[in-house]
Amino acid sequence: MTNMTNSAAIGGQLQDAKAGKPGALDYPLRLVELNALEQGSGALYKDSWYDLTNEAFRAS
Repeated sequence: MTNMTNSAAIGGQLQDAKAGKPGALDYPLRLVELNALEQGSGALYKDSWYDLTNEAFRAS
């Protein structure tokens, strides 16, 4: 892949993200979130990101 093609691909992915389209990690992260919630994790977020000290989230 040339630099020009690579730049266009990255630009397209950024446009998709801005449009709210799911990215490569959106689905796996959502599955982890749902599993943690089912296990009674409570709050999943801390300071605008995942609370990595949450035991249910870590186990998921």
